Amino acid sequence: MTGADNLRCPRCQLLMRPEEYESHRVQFCSTCWGYWLEAETLQAILDEHQYKFSKGERSTLMALMRSAGDIDRSGRESELIDCPQCGRQMERRKWIDGCPVEVDQCPDHGIWLDTGEIKELQIFAESRDKE
Repeated sequence: MTGADNLRCPRCQLLMRPEEYESHRVQFCSTCWGYWLEAETLQAILDEHQYKFSKGERSTLMALMRSAGDIDRSGRESELIDCPQCGRQMERRKWIDGCPVEVDQCPDHGIWLDTGEIKELQIFAESRDKE
């Protein structure tokens, strides 16, 4: 991610740290467990399926997503947040049509995924591939 080091978490306002997630560079907040990454990076993670979820993990999360839509863990996920790179308010929207997971996206810089959303998106992508 170009110019994405030393960014502050859009939820906690604490510094995020660069990490590898499934062989891709992302920014991670160790306080709220959120991820900041480029849209292309997220799509690559979803396409590659490096981590394989158990049947139990898949069925539990898919049932929760079907019944509740996007899972709001802290009560803050519905609050609009600002892009950690440009400071503009990000859009909250479904990642793709038919997906219950909502992400915060800056059209110019990247995507913010709250706690657990990266795994929910991976499970959704896996389940679509198995249909």
